[in-house]
Amino acid sequence: MGRGNEFLSGSVFVKPQTKKAIGWPKDITVWNEDASYFFSVPFTWLLPRAKSMAKGLKQRGYNVTIGGPAARLIPEYVREYVSFQDEETALFRVNPLATRTTRGCNRGCAFCGVERIFGSFRELRAFEPRPLVCDDNFLMCSERHFNKAVDSLKSINKFSRVSSGQNYELT
Repeated sequence: MGRGNEFLSGSVFVKPQTKKAIGWPKDITVWNEDASYFFSVPFTWLLPRAKSMAKGLKQRGYNVTIGGPAARLIPEYVREYVSFQDEETALFRVNPLATRTTRGCNRGCAFCGVERIFGSFRELRAFEPRPLVCDDNFLMCSERHFNKAVDSLKSINKFSRVSSGQNYELT
């Protein structure tokens, strides 16, 4: 799988400090620390593959944890591996250029799991400015929070993208 601070994105190992992509992997992200492997699974249709990979690693004596949005939606499917690890660590492992400024949603759309997974909408008081803002519902925030987030992105002097259901680019 990986060594040290490397992680698996799709089927390619990437070192976080060299990752330049502003986008998101559309696959399972796996990383390891010591004798433990951690999986972040973004989509429910990837759970069978994640479970199979986890089973193989567990049989070889590794500790395995499966988390991410898919595991939060169907925790019973991966119950022997499920754990909701520190989300900020997982976010950094999936994309080290990402940050969050808001979390959750109040809309309750039948087709979306954001509110079920992350609860009601809230603005985060503290966040690390990074080029990719990965909010559940950025445009739901107050004008004050919006301005704070945009100003913090300007301070890093990099191209920025807001990924919040729709993508918005800030230059």
